[in-house]
Amino acid sequence: MQMINDGVLGFMINKKYLISLEPPVTLTSLDYYSNGFNWIFLLIIGFTVIFLVLWIAVAYWVYKDANKRKENAVLWLIIVIVAGWLGLLLWFVFRPPIGGRKIMPLRMCPNCGREIPFDANVCSYCGKKFESYL
Repeated sequence: MQMINDGVLGFMINKKYLISLEPPVTLTSLDYYSNGFNWIFLLIIGFTVIFLVLWIAVAYWVYKDANKRKENAVLWLIIVIVAGWLGLLLWFVFRPPIGGRKIMPLRMCPNCGREIPFDANVCSYCGKKFESYL
């Protein structure tokens, strides 16, 4: 018995015009809906692209943050891109305050010869007291 697809009703009608309740089967429906491998592959590609875009955004943020903190921004960008999450963790641990590291002026203790902060009134090493120069 030869079957033909009428295309309008979506049912198979044989040459004797008996209606069969089987839905029409086409090659495209078998290709796209029965093969789950295509969807898994597309999901993997999609998540990979999303991860890469987010990682580039994180690396760019570290670059801008290092620039703002007066650090070597290119070096930190390379560290974060190469080392991944470990590089980002290192940036959070070692980043200086905004404006860069503050350098305190130092002076020499006349008693022990060690460097002490310029505004210190007492040497933290030998205990000698100083007069205030301010």
